[in-house]
Amino acid sequence: MMTIDKNKQFPVECLNESIIDVINNTNDFISSIKDECMYNGLSPLISYKRDNHNFNDSGEIKTIGDKNYIFIGVGYCQYLWSVGLYLTFYFDNYVQPRNMNRILNVNNTEKEFVISSFTYSFNMIHSNTYSVDTFWKKPNILEDDLCKDIIGQANGLYCGAIAFIIAHEFSHHFLGHLDCLDNNSFEKEEFDSDSNAISLLLKNKSWKENFRVGICSVFASILLIDKESVKGGDCHPDLDCRIKKVMEQLDLDESDIIWGYMGCAIHLWLQKYTTKTKEDDETIQLNTYKDMFYYYLGKLTESKNDVK
Repeated sequence: MMTIDKNKQFPVECLNESIIDVINNTNDFISSIKDECMYNGLSPLISYKRDNHNFNDSGEIKTIGDKNYIFIGVGYCQYLWSVGLYLTFYFDNYVQPRNMNRILNVNNTEKEFVISSFTYSFNMIHSNTYSVDTFWKKPNILEDDLCKDIIGQANGLYCGAIAFIIAHEFSHHFLGHLDCLDNNSFEKEEFDSDSNAISLLLKNKSWKENFRVGICSVFASILLIDKESVKGGDCHPDLDCRIKKVMEQLDLDESDIIWGYMGCAIHLWLQKYTTKTKEDDETIQLNTYKDMFYYYLGKLTESKNDVK
């Protein structure tokens, strides 16, 4: 385990070595990275962005001197971990039991931790102020006892999610997007980078499920940041379109719970930022998690037109 300065670093930074191990064992991905580093000016170093004004930035490539570097926002990373924790707990303890007509039996200690962790991280990225100590005061990645099972789940999803972010930024480099000066191609470049990243990662059979849920966690975290997140802006496709393409590339069975996991994330966005689900949540009949996903995705697309 790497040495951590708890006054300056977030708990998620304890997982850096695990992320490296996952990437090193994803053969096609690591082979492509080595080629880009040897022949095409990509630096093997991946750096954190640590300024207080980019907490909701996931990743980007910057050119420094004659090398291109992948940067990831460290504040966003802690938020991403908390989103994975929150969604997994919510889905496993509320959505699935209700879908299977089981009695809810929620661990209140875990519930308090999950909600507080998400709340702290969400508030942090909106206030643009470091609060590293907050995340060490609650159960965290190094805890041996409190909430260890759900922390272990969140750690695995987080590693898969960060691997996707790195693979996405790497794909921009690999596909030559840094050399393109056509502003009209930005949306296509994002779709292509998503697609290439997914193709590279899902060839690792042992981590396939963690990658799938981790990828969903990335898009859920971006979506839940605020009401305007569904709009892509000048450089990205609208998020509903991007999520649809990504989910369809994951090659999921109709009954796969990952449909439900992503549908749950969209539902939470709708509950927080709109009134689209309040009237029919109690009456809607959905037969599969795939139905659930497409139903709430349709609501997300409708809501997009209301975002100013």
